[in-house]
Amino acid sequence: MKESCTSISKHAAIAWCRALCLSLCAITPIHRQDHDGDFPSSSDQLVVELQTDDIMNSSSDLFLPKTECDTMKQHRNRLSCMNGVRIKQVLSENMDQATNLLRQAFTFYRDCAGPFPSGISLFLVPVGSNVSANNVDTIATLTSSTSSLVGVDLSVPRKLLLWAYTLVHGHTCSIAEAVKFCEEQAKVCFCI
Repeated sequence: MKESCTSISKHAAIAWCRALCLSLCAITPIHRQDHDGDFPSSSDQLVVELQTDDIMNSSSDLFLPKTECDTMKQHRNRLSCMNGVRIKQVLSENMDQATNLLRQAFTFYRDCAGPFPSGISLFLVPVGSNVSANNVDTIATLTSSTSSLVGVDLSVPRKLLLWAYTLVHGHTCSIAEAVKFCEEQAKVCFCI
């Protein structure tokens, strides 16, 4: 019985992580194509790179019906667009969804124990860096040839929380600041 519960928890954690990741992808403005110049110098910029195979592969997927496999292909296509994308504030029409995803990411961070799929990488482009919007999509090249990009070494739930926070606020912060903000928001919700 205990092994059965552990297996269910594992699959639920992976599914929840995938759902959050897909939802964040759906509302993340993709700025790679617009090449709107250098990153602003006022704050660090967060960049996301997703390895689709790592996120979407699971031994449990081998037993999915064909309709679910087709859905998985659509999800893979959405995730594959998220390579070298800098995270900016969502469009105003997506702000409610982004705020809800921030709450969900906080709950995921606080309540879920994993395991989690790998394949979610975040990088910071430091203030004053010479990395432009035109060359962010070559993260692998940049990280090996220069120190302009700094890998964000956090657990998957913390990465998703930081990504969601950046979508809502339009700038990144430390994970401690993001958690503090979410805790304060949770207190406000309980008081109402």
